[in-house]
Amino acid sequence: MNGNVDKRQEPDTCLIRSIGRGWLRYRDGSPPRCPSLLSMIRDRRVASILLVLATAAPVSAADSERGRRIYERCSSCHVLDEKRNVFGPHLKGIIGRRAGSLPDYAYSHAMRAAGEAGLVWEEQALRDFLYSPKKKVPGTKMRFWGLWRSEIDDLMAYLKSLK
Repeated sequence: MNGNVDKRQEPDTCLIRSIGRGWLRYRDGSPPRCPSLLSMIRDRRVASILLVLATAAPVSAADSERGRRIYERCSSCHVLDEKRNVFGPHLKGIIGRRAGSLPDYAYSHAMRAAGEAGLVWEEQALRDFLYSPKKKVPGTKMRFWGLWRSEIDDLMAYLKSLK
């Protein structure tokens, strides 16, 4: 061998930088080739992983039992099964109700204004609110950071199961 690097051998990474010398190069001055997607697919392990990911079923369906457990966090402020307000307004019949519309609850000005502007608690609006209350209704007095999307799916499944 004459001291040159064999061009058939790929470097570990194409982003290796030689200090003060610019990008890594072979001894003859040519830049290394980055492995292409096609060459990586030739590797059976990568191809099998791609196949598994492409054919995988959705991770999970909504789970109403998990939704019931998630609702327990809400139950310190909200009641589901009767028209009685506690720290927060009751949630009986929440789907289809105009926001800020219960006459016997002291909503924030922002929530009442949102309802007067036409916000109705349809499923998507409720999902958006549960994900980020302060973003959906800026100025709401609800002290809650929000739920993960998967938690919202489960909570909505639980709420639907109560009808």
